This record gives sequence, structure tokens and C-alpha cells, in this order.
Amino acid sequence: AEHLMSDGIISLFWSQKREKMERCFRIVKMRGCQINPDVRPMDITEKGVIVYPTQVPLSLAED
Repeated sequence: AEHLMSDGIISLFWSQKREKMERCFRIVKMRGCQINPDVRPMDITEKGVIVYPTQVPLSLAED
């Protein structure tokens, strides 16, 4: 029998370009689902997490 601790891995990290920092995340893998592995910017607020699905992180944006 298989005993697993989680069904997926989500990476949360800070991204930096010059002096600007922003929170980002990426879904590394998720059991039973197709995923989009793109890095996306996000914010954590008092009301919860806000993900910006159409924005490219500053560190990956062209100048």
C-alpha cells in the first residue's frame, strides 16, 4: 500500500530584479492533474492570497 504525505508540490519564493522584490509561486507537480509550470507573481494579504495569472514576474520580464 502506498502512503503519501501530499498530492502536490508548490514552490513559494521571492523573485528579484534590481532593487525590486516580489513574491512568486510555481506548481512543480500535482498528482492526477496537468499543470502549468509557469512562474506567477502573487501577494499575501490580510484577506488571503492573490495570484496574478496573466502577469510575468519582474525577474523574467524584458527590460
